[in-house]
Amino acid sequence: MAYPQVTFVNTTLHDGTLISGRRAAAFKNTAAYQLDVLKETGRYDAFKLGWHPIYDEKPDVWPVPKHLFWDSDVAKWIEGACYLLQTSPQPELREAVDELVEMIRSAQQPDGYLNIHFTVVQPLNRFTNLRDLHEL
Repeated sequence: MAYPQVTFVNTTLHDGTLISGRRAAAFKNTAAYQLDVLKETGRYDAFKLGWHPIYDEKPDVWPVPKHLFWDSDVAKWIEGACYLLQTSPQPELREAVDELVEMIRSAQQPDGYLNIHFTVVQPLNRFTNLRDLHEL
């Protein structure tokens, strides 16, 4: 065969839910680790719209600032956490999702606009470089 076959092994979590081995690993390890990284790097609190030291750093690849993808990093984590929460409730993940959703809701501007970089760092440059700056 051209492609390797995938075998899904069921694993029972503490609440009796059967899930695949990979999903169990993600559930027990990956989501919690990623949540810690979001918090340690400032991504988690970025939607509070405060200043973060990384905003002062020069871009490694001009014109893209290091923090430019923080919005989508958080959104992707929320999506993954929600998939995990469908099969087994985890209070820590649920609390983080709920808090992040509330922070995101609060960060949205009155006109509906939502982008950390252009709200906090360069508010006068909204929609000036759609090709490079991940704004849409």
